[in-house]
Order: sequence, then structure tokens, then C-alpha cells
Amino acid sequence: MPAHDSDQAAQIALGWARTLGGVRDPKLQVPWLREQLQKLGAARAADVLTVVLARAEQREERYGEVLLRASLALGTPALARLKRAIARCAEARHQRGLARFLGLGTGVDADELEAEGEDDTPTDAPSERALSAMDPALRRALQSSQGRPLSLGERKSLARRRDRTLLARAIRDPHPDVVVILLDNPALTEVDVVRLCARRPVQPEVLALVFAHPRWIVRYRIRLTLALNPYTPEALALQLLPHLTATDLRAVARSADLSPRVREACEAPPNRSIH
Repeated sequence: MPAHDSDQAAQIALGWARTLGGVRDPKLQVPWLREQLQKLGAARAADVLTVVLARAEQREERYGEVLLRASLALGTPALARLKRAIARCAEARHQRGLARFLGLGTGVDADELEAEGEDDTPTDAPSERALSAMDPALRRALQSSQGRPLSLGERKSLARRRDRTLLARAIRDPHPDVVVILLDNPALTEVDVVRLCARRPVQPEVLALVFAHPRWIVRYRIRLTLALNPYTPEALALQLLPHLTATDLRAVARSADLSPRVREACEAPPNRSIH
């Protein structure tokens, strides 16, 4: 980008880093950053995010924090159209690191990216009847003491409880509606969420819920576990890579279970599109 635009983008990125550094609550950080992205528009946002991505890849911690919050902000349905527009701008301006980070890059056209996110309806979510096809141990965990299958409402109630025995049953529940409640439970621990993220098979929507949760996505072990799970949506896995250490990136690149695009992105050169 031209030097003048690059300087302006760098100043905006620095302002974001400073502001977010003074706001410790992620629930406030993400809405604020969402508003800033909307104000900038796609072209200017692409320039600023290119700076943020480059600084994050250089392991500047405060920019890594901005990048993570930007992922959460752009992952909201309200910004789906803006995210696609930013990705297209980045690709057109040869800001390929950012385009790849946002899910647009070699081998993926704009129409395919636009199709992702147009329909937010969960696909193939476990139904009540699907309980009968579950692993017997899991099926027993989701039954009442009388042996009848628990209703979805009862399983949601378990996810709100703080009793560890009951919570252990809820953690094994595959239904996204249960997981979304579970993730807000104060009794849930990082170890619990790591186990949830390591589950295979698992509904991709469940892993997307963890990715979008400000309390959990800031934990490194959770980010790494999501990146290593082949059921994590590819677009989300790509956004996790700049937050991993070089050692863990090599582990992701060697994982034959992951998509070629994710493995190749681990070996791509850092974003060098600013000067």
C-alpha cells in the first residue's frame, strides 16, 4: 500500500491496541472493535488489519490480542458481509496474508466464500432421535435415573448446574444448544473445554461456539486444540494459525487429518505486505 496509507493504517492499528489494552473485559472489547471496523469500511479496514496481522505474526503480543478480537468481531453474523468485502479488497490489493486469514485465497473463489455464512442454520445437528445412535456410554449419561432419555430441556438444565458430577454429563452432550449454555457455566474449567475441543467426531458448530466465546478463545491450549481438530471449520482454523507458536505450527502442518489449505498456511511466509 502507498506509504501515506500505510502510516495511517499503522496509527489506527496502534490506537486499537492501546484502547483494547485499557479495556480488560472481552465482552466490551469485541463490540467496540466491531463498531470501529464498520466505521472504517472494507478498504480501510483491510489496510489496518494487514498491519495488525503483520505485527501479530512478528509476535507483538498486543497486536495478537487485537487480531483475536477482530476475528471474534468479524465472526458475528452482522459483519459477515463486511468480512467478505474486506477479504476481496485484500485479495485485490495483493494483501494475500490477510485474504488467507479471512478464508479467501488460492483455490477458493469469492462465490464460495460468500456462500459460507449466508445460511447460519446448523446442519446435521443432533436431534433427540439421534440419541439412540450414540455410543452406549454417552447414551446412558444422557438418561434419567429411570432409564428414559433426558429431554433437551433437561439436558440444558444440567449444563447450568455447578455440581461436577452433573456437569460431567453435560460436557459429553453433543447438542450445540446444550454446549452454548455450558460454555457460560462458571464451574467449567479450561481442562473441560480442551476435552470438548478435542472430541472427534464433533459438530463443527460446537467448535465454532468455543471459538466465538471471549472467555475461552483467549486460552492458548484451547486455540491449539481447535486448530488440530479436523472438525473445526477451515475458515476458523486459518484464523487461529497466527496465534500459535512456531513449534505448534509445525505440528499442525504435519497433521494429515487437517485440510491441505490449513497445513499449507502453516508453512506460508509471514505477511510482508507493509513497508
